[in-house]
Amino acid sequence: MSAAGQEAQVHLVWEGPFAFPFRSDLPSVLSDPRAQRAGLYLWTFEINGKGFKVNYVGESGQVAVRMAEHLAEYLRGRYWFYDADALAHGKREPVYNVSQDCESFRTRFAALAPYLEAQLRSCRLFLAPMTSGERLRRRVESALIQQLWDHEGREFLDNTHVTPRTDDEEPVRVIIDHKAKIIGMPSELWA
Repeated sequence: MSAAGQEAQVHLVWEGPFAFPFRSDLPSVLSDPRAQRAGLYLWTFEINGKGFKVNYVGESGQVAVRMAEHLAEYLRGRYWFYDADALAHGKREPVYNVSQDCESFRTRFAALAPYLEAQLRSCRLFLAPMTSGERLRRRVESALIQQLWDHEGREFLDNTHVTPRTDDEEPVRVIIDHKAKIIGMPSELWA
């Protein structure tokens, strides 16, 4: 309980989908004003018309800046990427993995680029503005990751670690709203 005896609560509202600027039919996650805020974000892929399956959960003080950083890491060969057709069926089939050295990535870039472009074109991003500080954003991010691991498995999610609430932090109830069908997204959780 908070000092006033009230339960601490956060209300997340997922907005989207957004896209990378390769598409003109959706707002760009790099230029849309809603992406200039602090908050959480989801990288998702639409699965056979059943909804959007989460591939990555992140948080940032300015989401558009973080998305540009992610793109730069892809272009440096520091992120895995997958076959876009497999992603559309809920499977991760690596085309490139980071265990390969950066020199290999640079020499094979012409062959790999169409796969990377296909993945980024098919990615749908959702944003949830969150004005609280970084620590609470990370707790909520971690609670979402844990929820997805527990209910959807780890096979599709690229997240590898969490920074959950510590024993000296008060629990926070997170109420979640979304218009799009985000597979495995709860309506509420605790962070």
